Formats: sequence, C-alpha cells, structure tokens
Amino acid sequence: MTSVAEGIGALRSVLEVGSDLVDDRVASDARAVLDSAVARTQVGDDVTVIAFAGATGSGKSSLLNALVGQELARVAALRPTTSEPLAVGTDSEPALLDWLDVSQRHVNAALAQRFSSSGKVMLIDLPDIDSIQIAHQRRAHAIIERADLTVWVLDPQKYADAIVHEDYLSHLGEHSDSLLVALNKIDLLSAAERGHVEDDLERLLRNDGVHCDIVPVSVATGEGIEYLSSRIGQKMDAANAARVKIAADLRAVAKSLGAWVVADHGKYELGAMPSFEPVVAAVAKASGADAVSSAAGGSYRVRGTRKTSWWFTRWLHNKRDPLKLVHLDKVPTTVAPTTGVVAAPAHLAVADGAGRRFASAAVAGMPRQWARDVEHRAQERLNGFLANVDPLLGTVDVEYERTPLWWRIVNVLQWLFAAVALVGYVWLGLKILGPMIGIILPDPPRVGIVEVPLLLAAGGMIAGLLFAAISRWFVGRGSERAQRRVRRRIETAVGEAAQETILAPLTGERHVYEGFIDAVKLMSRAQA
Repeated sequence: MTSVAEGIGALRSVLEVGSDLVDDRVASDARAVLDSAVARTQVGDDVTVIAFAGATGSGKSSLLNALVGQELARVAALRPTTSEPLAVGTDSEPALLDWLDVSQRHVNAALAQRFSSSGKVMLIDLPDIDSIQIAHQRRAHAIIERADLTVWVLDPQKYADAIVHEDYLSHLGEHSDSLLVALNKIDLLSAAERGHVEDDLERLLRNDGVHCDIVPVSVATGEGIEYLSSRIGQKMDAANAARVKIAADLRAVAKSLGAWVVADHGKYELGAMPSFEPVVAAVAKASGADAVSSAAGGSYRVRGTRKTSWWFTRWLHNKRDPLKLVHLDKVPTTVAPTTGVVAAPAHLAVADGAGRRFASAAVAGMPRQWARDVEHRAQERLNGFLANVDPLLGTVDVEYERTPLWWRIVNVLQWLFAAVALVGYVWLGLKILGPMIGIILPDPPRVGIVEVPLLLAAGGMIAGLLFAAISRWFVGRGSERAQRRVRRRIETAVGEAAQETILAPLTGERHVYEGFIDAVKLMSRAQA
C-alpha cells in the first residue's frame, strides 16, 4: 500500500521523467491531478467537500435543500435554475471555496450533525452537467474533479443518460469509494417499475466499472433522505475523504499511464541488457584498430629486423617505420596526436548497424515514442564517438620504444660476428695483396687444414647470416604477438570509452524508464 504523500511524490517523479514522452492528454490529466492534490492539501483537507451532480431536472437542488433542512438552492420544475455553484458548509472556509471557485456561500454550523458526523463538511450544488451553457458544464466538471465525494443525483427518466455514463461514470471506476448514487423521484414509480429501474441502473454502473451504493430517495415523500444522510456521514467518518479522493485520483492516473504504456507497445518489465561486446568490436574496427595494430606489428618487424640482421646488410632493411606513417612514433601522452587513420566506409556501416541493433534491443519494452527518443540519442552518441575517436588511439601504447632484451643480445653478437669476419677479411687481404705493397706476413695458423683468416671470415659471415635468419623468424612471431597486444589495448581503450559514452547513458535511460514504471506502480497502490 502507498500513502497519499508517497503517491504524490511518485506522480511528481512520473511527470519529471516522462512529461515530454507520455501522451499529451494523459500527461495533461496527470499534471492536473498533481496540481489539484497539492492544492487540496494546502487549503485544508479536514473539510469533506461533497458535490451534488446530475442532469437537468434530476432534483439536485431539491435534494440538497432536503439534506440541509433549508431552502438555500433555487428549485424549478420546468427549467434548470443552478447557473452558479452554491456552497453550504459548517464553516466559511474561504481558502477552500476560492480554490473551488464558488462565490455563493452559506454557513450552517449544525450541518455535520445532520450527517451524524463530527467532521467539517461543505456541500456544493452544481450546475447541470448537460446545460446548454458550455461554461456551466465546465464549472460543474471542474468541481466534480476537485470534490472529495460526489453524490450523483439521477431520476427514473434520465438515469441511463449517455452524458452521465459515458462522459463521467465510466471514467470513475477508481473513485467508487468517493461516489454515491441517489436515485431521486422514486415516488413516481410503481413497485415493479422501481425494481426494474434499480436493477437496470445497477447493471449500467457495473458496465461503467463503478461499485457504489444506489440510494433510492424522494424529496416529495422524504423516503431515503435519512438513509442517504447516514451513508454520507459514514463516508465522512470512514477515513479522510479528501485523501480517499486524492488516492483514487492517483490510481486513476496510474491506470491511464498503464493503458498508454500498453497501447504504445510498451511493457512494465524491460528485457535483459544485451551484450555490448559486438558494439565494442565493431567500433574498434571502425576506429582504425586494424590499421594501427598492423602498423605496430610492422614497426616491430622493421625495428627488430634492423637490430638483428647481419651488420653488413643492415642498409637493405632501412625501411620507414610504419608507426611514423600514422604519427604514433612517440610515447603516448594525454595530448594525443592525430593519427590520420581513415576508417573504411564498410567498417563505419558495420559499427552503425551494431549500435542500432544494440540500442533497439536495449529499449525493447519501452513505449514506441520513448524507445525512439532513446535510440535516437544513443545513435547520436555513437556517431559523435566515432567522429572523435582518433585522438584516443594516440593514448594507446603501441610499443614503439619497446626493445626486447634478445634484440640487444643478438645485436651485440652481430657486431661481434661482423668484427670477426672483418678481421678475417683484412687478414686474407693482407696475405694476398701484402707482397704487392711490400708487406710480408708469416703463414697464418691453421685449424686442421683451414687457415685461421679464412675461418674467421667465413665463420663470422655464416654465423651472422644464420643468426639473422633465425632472428627473422622470431621477429615475425614477435610482430604477430605485438600486433595482437596492441589490438587488445585499442579494444580495451575504445571499449572503456564507448561504455562511458554510449553504454552508461543508455543504461541510465533504462533505469529512468524503470523508475517511471515503479512510480506508476506506487501510484496504483495509493490508499488514504
């Protein structure tokens, strides 16, 4: 059960969240109920406002006079006489009557005793709801909406009037506790006719969704007047009638909101949040993850080959570093460079589709208009993210300055092999060309049948080429691993940013809708 104060708070939440998304008519009715509820509590909810409503000739004014015991309201048999509402209460209650916009005011201090109640009461005689004057109809309608208890005065000839049932009673199912029906002029019917009319009226009320007492009365004979007085007194004493009416208004608004949700293909429960991983993968690809990670792998290959190749052939591997082509040949900083990577249109289209599918699944269960608005905002965030993702790539560690230890070891060995080979080549050269320039070297030592100079030259060259070949294979494998590492870093960075930019707001909007539904549920349980 929800208290009236909690229900009013829930209605405020509903309007704060959904006033621009809910159907205009439903939102307008909800605002009117909120304004009325707040105002009603401010003008004094310790006074029970009882409105006497009905069509022309139903005998509202005569019945009010009979209940009050004074001829206050004008009565005429052939034409409507109530053009302005008239109030009679146990006290003057100026603030309350100003809010009700009733200028004709009477005080009867003993009125509460008439209803065997200790509470304060204000009776209002309304203009006819079917008056030919539209202004009169509007005055009556406005007070019916604000009254705590409405006594509908019907007569045997017009009790089935469409205006009464279709325009009013059929919308008051939640207000059954705040209604009484007085079947007036019962003295004009025979016993058989009376039973038929009462049964038919009860049937019509059931069809309207209204469950309230039908009190047969006759002002002419006085039949039922005392019983009607006692029933009004019981309604006054059962609970604070003002809160009962406000609670009914809140339930009625909740019912209208629920009907709008269902009519607009919404649900009270959203489905599970879909996986965001496909969006992250598609966005990472569209952001240039392939190009940057490939450049990182290529950079590893170029730098590794240059470091580990045979010293005498390194000039053949002096290629431009691929990371320089995308301006990522530096340590990442918070002020990221622009990479210049241009996403392929196909990748952008895939990312757009993944984002749309995710948003569509995330809003499944929201009313169509609500869902469309949320999807539109999600798509705008996705487009903005893709348009500004390039600087994010510059913050990712692409391992440009990474130099594995084994590169350094092989590099030292290659220098050593080059030095050995160079010594051997110089020694051989001096042995062959020395006599021509007057340099006679002793016979070089041998290892077996091979002279040391030849062994040094051939051994240094073969060792250098062999290490270069083996290193080339390891560099290739390392390049693949570097590419995968950088790709994972990009996906992680893009994923975290996408979650903050795209996923978090959409999750928040789901929570907003769920809060809206929770508030509607709270209102539907409002009780005085």
